[in-house]
Amino acid sequence: MDSSAAALLEAGDGRAKEPRHLGRRTAHNLSSSSLRKKSDTSLVRKVPCAALRAFLSTLQEVLLGTRLFVLFPAVALAVLARYMQFGQVWLFVLSLIGLIPLAERLSFLTEQIAFYTGPTVGGLLNATFGNVTEVIIALFALSKGKITVVKCSLLGSVLSNLLLVLGTSLFFGGIANLGTEQLYDKKQADVSTGLLILGLLCQSMPLMLRYAVSAGEHSVSYGDAGLVLSRASSIVMILAYSAYLYFQLKTHRQLFEPQEVEDDGDDLVSEDEAVLGFSSAMIWLAVMTVMTALLSEYVVSTIEAASASWELSVSFISIILIPIVGNAAEHAGAVIFAFKNKLDITLGVSLGSATQISMFVVPLSVIVAWIMGVPMDLDFNLLETGSLFLAILMTSFTLQDGSSHYLKGFLLFLCYIVIGACFFVLFAESDKDFIDILFSFLTLPLGTIVRRLGKQSQLGCLDALYKSVESLSEDHFQTKACKSVLLRPINAAAFHCDRLKIKVDNIDQTDNYTFYSPSCNVFSSVPGARCTCGNYMYMIERYPQSAFAPIGDKEDGIFAKRGTKFIITDDLQVAPSSTTLMFSLIDKLGLQDQWNIKEEVLQFNSNMIIRLLRRALLSKQPLTGLYFDVAMASTATRFSQLPENRLTKNSAEAEPKFKPIKIRLVQTRDDSSVVYAEVGQDFVDILFGLLCIPVGSIIKTYSQFSPKGCIHNIYKSVNGVGCVKKEWRSLLLSPKLPPFFGCGNNVLQVEELPRRGFCSPNYHYEMNPKSPYGGGETTNRAYVSGGSINFMVTNDLRIVDFSLARSLQAIRSSKIPKRMLVERELTLDKPQVLKLLRAAMVTRDVLSSMLLPRKKHLTTTVATTSTQATTASGSGIEGKRPPQLRRRLRLRKPIQLGRVTHRLFFR
Repeated sequence: MDSSAAALLEAGDGRAKEPRHLGRRTAHNLSSSSLRKKSDTSLVRKVPCAALRAFLSTLQEVLLGTRLFVLFPAVALAVLARYMQFGQVWLFVLSLIGLIPLAERLSFLTEQIAFYTGPTVGGLLNATFGNVTEVIIALFALSKGKITVVKCSLLGSVLSNLLLVLGTSLFFGGIANLGTEQLYDKKQADVSTGLLILGLLCQSMPLMLRYAVSAGEHSVSYGDAGLVLSRASSIVMILAYSAYLYFQLKTHRQLFEPQEVEDDGDDLVSEDEAVLGFSSAMIWLAVMTVMTALLSEYVVSTIEAASASWELSVSFISIILIPIVGNAAEHAGAVIFAFKNKLDITLGVSLGSATQISMFVVPLSVIVAWIMGVPMDLDFNLLETGSLFLAILMTSFTLQDGSSHYLKGFLLFLCYIVIGACFFVLFAESDKDFIDILFSFLTLPLGTIVRRLGKQSQLGCLDALYKSVESLSEDHFQTKACKSVLLRPINAAAFHCDRLKIKVDNIDQTDNYTFYSPSCNVFSSVPGARCTCGNYMYMIERYPQSAFAPIGDKEDGIFAKRGTKFIITDDLQVAPSSTTLMFSLIDKLGLQDQWNIKEEVLQFNSNMIIRLLRRALLSKQPLTGLYFDVAMASTATRFSQLPENRLTKNSAEAEPKFKPIKIRLVQTRDDSSVVYAEVGQDFVDILFGLLCIPVGSIIKTYSQFSPKGCIHNIYKSVNGVGCVKKEWRSLLLSPKLPPFFGCGNNVLQVEELPRRGFCSPNYHYEMNPKSPYGGGETTNRAYVSGGSINFMVTNDLRIVDFSLARSLQAIRSSKIPKRMLVERELTLDKPQVLKLLRAAMVTRDVLSSMLLPRKKHLTTTVATTSTQATTASGSGIEGKRPPQLRRRLRLRKPIQLGRVTHRLFFR
C-alpha cells in the first residue's frame, strides 16, 4: 500500500471529503487550541504497515495532541472505580477530572470536522458542541429527576464564565500588561450582554409570577401557570438564540472575527489545516461523546454521596465545582490569551459560553424535560436568580468602556467568591425538605442506624448484634451475600429516600448487581449473590426507577404535602402550621410576653441529621439537646422499666406457623443473672433479622421504639391531617422489607415487597441472595446456615459459635463459682420472643431481664429509680440541666426559602 493510499485510509475512505481552508475560527476554538501541542511522530513513521501507521498517527493526534493528556488515565480509573466499587466519592472525583481532557478533545474534533464543512456549518457545529459537557450532564440529571442539579449546574456555568473566567483573565492579563493599554471591541460584548439580559428576563418572570400569586396580588386560571410560562419563554429563547447564530455567522460575522494569533515559537500545533480525516474525526467524536456521557452519568449519580461525605450542599457542588472542572480547558485558554493581550478572544470565550448556556442550553433543558414528562421550569428561586442578575449587572458595567485593567478583573473575581460563599452555607431549599428527612427516619433499617452511628448507638444490644455479624465468618451464613444483607440492609423505600436533599444513609441503595454475561438476565440488590450460571454478581447495574416502584411527582416533594408549612415541637410532633396551634403552643409554654420569644436559625448538614436521629431515639427533647449540645445520658434502661402490654393486638396473637424455639441457659442458682445461652440457628436468625427491620415496623408492633426517645411522635404525625401524602402513608406506617430480606420465623409480621422484574428488552428478574444455588425461590429464608453448629449468646447478645473453650472462658469471666451455676432448658413461644426482641432494643442485659423470674425488691428499686429519672427529666434534659439551659423550645417553619432555616423559638 503506497503513501497516497494510506492517506486516503486515514481520511476515512477514498470518497472522503477534501479538506477546505477554514477561513475563520471562533474564540472557543482558539481558546482550546492554546492547550494543544505538536505530537512527535518519529516513532510512528517507523511502522512498516501503512494502515497501522495511519491508525497510530490518528491515535497519537487524538490522545497525545493536548497538554492535558496526563489526565486521560482518570477516565479509565473512573470506569474501574465504578465496577470495582472503590467508593462513590472516588468515582465522583475521578469522573470530574476525566471530563477535563474529554471536553478539550471534543472542541478539537469539532474543529477538525469544520475543516470539511465550511465556515457556516463549522461555526454551527462549534456553537452546538461548545458546551456539550453541560448539555450531557443536564440530560442525565433530567432522566433521574434531579432538576435541582440541572438548574444549579447551568446557573454555575453562566456565573463561572461571567465572573471567574472573565475576572481571572482580566486580572492576570492586566498584571502581565501593566505598561500596555488593553483594548477590545465592545460591540461583541454589547450583543452578548443584551442576550444575557433577555435570558434573565425569561427566568425572572416565573419567579415573579409565583411570588405575586402567593402574595394574593394576582390569580391564575390553573395551578401550573409558571410551568406553562417557562415553556413558552423557552421557545422564545431558542428563537432568539437562532437569530443570534444567523447574526453571528451570516450578516455580521465581522463583529465576531477573533484576533490573529502570532506563533510564539513554542510547540503549539498549527491549526491552518486538518490533521484528521473526516471519517476519523466523526468516529473519534462519537467515541469521545460516549465517554463524556458515561462520566457525566457517574457525576450525576454520585453527587449526593460527595455532598454527604464533604458536608457540602448539592447546590454548592453543582454551582461551583462542576462548572469549574467541566470548563477548565477553555478557561485556561482564555487566561492564556489575556496574557497575550488578545482580549477579544477572551471575551468571546467567556461571554460566548455564558450566552450559549443561558439562551440555548437552559431552554433546551426545559423543552427536553417537557418531552420526558419532567416538570422543569425557569424558576431558579430567588437566591439563584438574584445572583445571576447581579453577575450580569457587574459584567455589563465592567465592559462598558472598551478598555480593561487588572482591578476590573479582581472585582469580578471577588464577586464570584462572595456568591460561592453564599452557596457554601446553603444546605436545602424548600419548606418540605426537613419534614421529608424526619419522615424518612421511619423507613431506616436498624442495621443502617447502627452503622451510621458508628456502632455506638446505645440502642440496647443492637451494637453487639451488628459486631457479631461482622466477626462471624462467611461459613456460618447461608451464602456470602447474607452477611452483606445484615451489615448493609436495604431500605425498601430507597428510591424515595434517594431524592432527599440531605441523605441519612451514605450508601447508594438504588444500585443493583449482575454478572456480565449476555445469557444472564438476573440481578440482585446485594453484591455477591449467586447467579444462575454459578458466578457471583458484583457488577453494578442501574435500572430505571419506574421498573421497581412509583415515586410520584419528582418535583413535588417526597412524603410531605406540597405547599404546607409545618410546626415541629421539641419532641418531634409534626403538624401543619396554623394560628390555633401557635396560640396553643404559646399557652402551653406559659409565655405572657412576646418579647420572651427569640428566633434562632439552625443549618443542618448530614452530621447534624445523624445527631438528630440519635437524639430522637434516645431523648425526649432532641431539638433542645441538639441546639445547646447537651451531653447524652448513657444510663441503660432495664426491661422491668418498660410499660406492660406494649404489644399491639395483632402482634400478640398466636401464629400457627411459628415454631417454638428451644434454648439452654447457664445461669446462677438464685436466678440473679445469666452467664450465656446455648442456642441453635433459629434463635440466632431471629436476632440477626432484627437488623433488617425498619423503625416504623418496630413502632407499629410495640407502639414506641424506646421509652427514652420520641421518634414514635413522628410515626403518630403521619396520621395527622395535612402532613403526609395519602399515597405514601402506608409506606411510613407499615414499612416493608425488600424482597427476600425476611427471616424464616417472621415473628414481627413485617411484609416483604414482591419479587421485582422488568422487561428491557428481555425479562430481568431478581435473585434470592440467600439461595446457595442461584435461584429466585422463596424457600431459603434463613440468614444463618443450619446443621449441627450451635451458637453461644451472652447476656448482652454477643454471638459466637459454641465451643468448650468459649464456654469455659465465659464462666471464668463471670467470676461465679461453678457450684453456683445451673443449666436450664427453655422453650420460647411467640409472645416471649417478641418481648425478647423488644428488650434487645432497649436494654443490655437481655437474657437476665427476659428469661429469669423478676424479684420484688428489684422491681421496687427499679420503680424508685424510674420515678427519680422521670422527675429529673421533667426538670431538665436527660437529667439535671444547667440553669442557663432551662428553656423550652419549639420549632416553627423548619425550612425557609434559600437555606435550611430551622427557626427555634424559646424563652
